[in-house]
Amino acid sequence: MDAAREEFRWAEFASRDDEVAYRRYHRVASGRLTALALVATSMLVLLNVRNDFLLATDQRVLVTQLLARTVSVALGLSIAVHALRTDDPMRLERATVAWIVVTLVTKSYVLSMRPPDYYAHIASDIVFLVVTLLILPIAFRFQVASMLAYAAADLAIAVFFRNPMGRAAALSTAFTYALAMTLGTIASYRMQMAMRRAYVHLRSETRMRESLEKALAEIRTLRGVIPICSSCHDIRDEQGAWHTVEVYVQEHTHADFTHGMCPSCVRKLYPEIADDVLAAVALDATAGAQKAPPREMPPQA
Repeated sequence: MDAAREEFRWAEFASRDDEVAYRRYHRVASGRLTALALVATSMLVLLNVRNDFLLATDQRVLVTQLLARTVSVALGLSIAVHALRTDDPMRLERATVAWIVVTLVTKSYVLSMRPPDYYAHIASDIVFLVVTLLILPIAFRFQVASMLAYAAADLAIAVFFRNPMGRAAALSTAFTYALAMTLGTIASYRMQMAMRRAYVHLRSETRMRESLEKALAEIRTLRGVIPICSSCHDIRDEQGAWHTVEVYVQEHTHADFTHGMCPSCVRKLYPEIADDVLAAVALDATAGAQKAPPREMPPQA
């Protein structure tokens, strides 16, 4: 995964595997943020229950609104608990998007039952937009879709269930919505891209470090004072066991041994044929040197 060549689409990795790996890496922090956002939004929903009692037109409407809010809050709190326990960030995202849909339907129904001159919900709706765009760790495309759906729902409520606003109030409300949506979208996009690029660099550094550690682990050298027998030349290891030089070196380095015999030992062990053997060895060495390609001499100045 190279940060310079990595491809993104809608502030996500183009590769599904890379996106899933990124989500799993951030699953703990994402779970905490999701739980925080859902609990905060559920508390905001509960604060509006007082308005349900004050503004409900009849008992049946009040009961229906309270039931809808209960479903929304219960779903939000259950997903918040699930967010702190799950190891599947993609499943958590699907559950969060489902909660957003339920909350949108609940909000739209409750607001459609409000009096025609009721506009007090605008401030809480803007707060929800900011929470959705900047806190909920869902995919950027779901953030944008949720934002547009909430804005469309508020527009539909204003057109079909509210008395017309004054010109100044309408312009002020439209400007506030547009500003919140624009700044939230830009901030969310930049934040999501920055986090993914940071993840790419982190993974690259981790892989480089793992490669370096693996290479260093393969480099084995002998250091310090090595206890060796002055008679047989066996070597004592750290556990006190004695080994031949060949065994000790092979166990502590990557070197291997091939056995031969030096001229002194040939004469000592085989004095009768020592001269013939050494002469044959010297002849073989001379023939091998003659077959080797000649070294190129550097050009003279």
